[in-house]
Amino acid sequence: MLSTPFCLKLCELGITTCLDSRTLRILGFCRGSFFVFKISPYVFLLFLFLYFLLTELIRIRKRRCKRKGNYPKRRLPLDIRHYEAIDMLSECGRERPAREIIASTLGISRMTLYRWERRSDFQAELRRTIQRKAAKHQRKVTFEMMAADIPWLHSFLGV
Repeated sequence: MLSTPFCLKLCELGITTCLDSRTLRILGFCRGSFFVFKISPYVFLLFLFLYFLLTELIRIRKRRCKRKGNYPKRRLPLDIRHYEAIDMLSECGRERPAREIIASTLGISRMTLYRWERRSDFQAELRRTIQRKAAKHQRKVTFEMMAADIPWLHSFLGV
C-alpha cells in the first residue's frame, strides 16, 4: 500500500482526491468533457510512469528524426557543373558522351550524376535545353532546305 504522504502530494497537485489509502479519485479531461474514475494508487503510478516514458520516447524520436534528415532538405540551386552536365547530356546522336565520361570530365562520380538527374530542377532545365537545341536544329535544317530550293527555283523560273 502506498504511503499517505504520496496520496497527499497528489491531492496537493490537484490530480486526485484520496477516498482512502487504497483508492484515488482522479479527475480527468478528454475531448472537452471531465470524467472521474477510481483506481488504486499503484495503477495510477503505473499509468504515470507509462505516460512519462511515452512522452520521452516521442521526444527522443523527434530529435533522432531531425538528426537523420527525415525532413525536407534545402537543396542548393544548380551551379556551373550542373549546367555543363546538362549541356553534355542534351547532345544527341554520336556526339553525346557516355555518363562515365561526363562524370570524369566534371570531376564527380557517376552516382552523383545519376542523383543530379533525379532532381526536378535538373530535369526541367535539361528538358528546356533539349527543346532549345531541337528548335535551333530545326531552324538550321529549314534554312538549309530553303537555301537548297532557291537555285532550283531560279532555274525553274528562268531567272
